[in-house]
Amino acid sequence: MSEPSFSKPAIEQASGTGQGAPERAAGTPAGFDPRGRRLPIAPHRLVVLASLWAGLAGLLSFGVGEAKLLEASAKHERFIAGGRTIDWSTPATKEAAARVTSSRLHAVFGGLLGLFMGWLGGWTCRSRRAAFVAGLIGACAGAAAGAAAPYFVLPAYARYRQIADAELAASLLLHSALWAGIGAAGGLALGLGLRGRLRTCQTTLGGFLGAIGGGLLFDLLGAFVFPLEETGLPTSSSPRTRLLARLMVAILAGAGAAWAGSQTGASQTSAARRRVSDLP
Repeated sequence: MSEPSFSKPAIEQASGTGQGAPERAAGTPAGFDPRGRRLPIAPHRLVVLASLWAGLAGLLSFGVGEAKLLEASAKHERFIAGGRTIDWSTPATKEAAARVTSSRLHAVFGGLLGLFMGWLGGWTCRSRRAAFVAGLIGACAGAAAGAAAPYFVLPAYARYRQIADAELAASLLLHSALWAGIGAAGGLALGLGLRGRLRTCQTTLGGFLGAIGGGLLFDLLGAFVFPLEETGLPTSSSPRTRLLARLMVAILAGAGAAWAGSQTGASQTSAARRRVSDLP
C-alpha cells in the first residue's frame, strides 16, 4: 500500500467556483452585500449621517425661500371706479400667486432632500454610479412631489377651513399632505443608493412616516409654543418657525428612512442566528 502524500494540503483553497466561501469580487468594498442584505456601515451611523444631510437640505431650502428668489407676483386685474381705471390684484390672484410660490419652494425642498439622500446612499456603498443615479432620481422625484402637492392641497385646505373651525386639525392635514411625498421621495432615493428592493421599500415608508411625524411635531410646537406666529397656515409668519418646519421635517424624514433601511440586515441577521441556535 502506498503511503499518502503530504506534499499538498488536504483541503484546497476555496475559490469562487468550488466549495467553500467565494472570493470577494474585485472592487467590492469589504462588508458590502450587493443584494442589499447587509449595510456597509453601522446602522446608528447611517441614521446620524442621514439626519445631518437631510438637515442641510432643509437649511438650504429655507435660505432659498427667505431670499425671495422664487416668489411669484400676483397678477393685476383692471377695474373702472368713478371713471378711473385701476389695476389691482384681487384675492383670487393673490391666492394663485401664493400657490405658485409654495409649489416652487416645495420643489426646491424635495429636490434637495432627494439629491442629498440619494448621494448619501451611494456614498455609503462606495459606488459613484449609485450615488449619481440615486441622487438624480431622488432630486426629480422630490421636486415633482413638492411641486405637485400645493396645487391639490391648498385648495382643499381652503375649502376645509370654510366648513370647519378646527384649526389644529386643518393644520395637521395640511402639513402632512404637503410634506409626506417629499419625505417618501427622500427615502426612495436613500434606498436606491443603498440598493435592495426590500430596503428601498422600507426607506420610502420610513421617509414618508418621518415627514408626517415632523409635521405633527411642528404643528404641536406651533400651537403651544408659538401661538402668535400662524404656524397653522401653509407658510408661517416668522422666519424662525419656517426654519423649524424645514429642519424638523427633513431631519425626521432622513432619520426615519435610514432607521427603516437598517432593519433589513438586522432582521435577516437575527433570523439567521435563530436558525443556527435551533440546530441540534
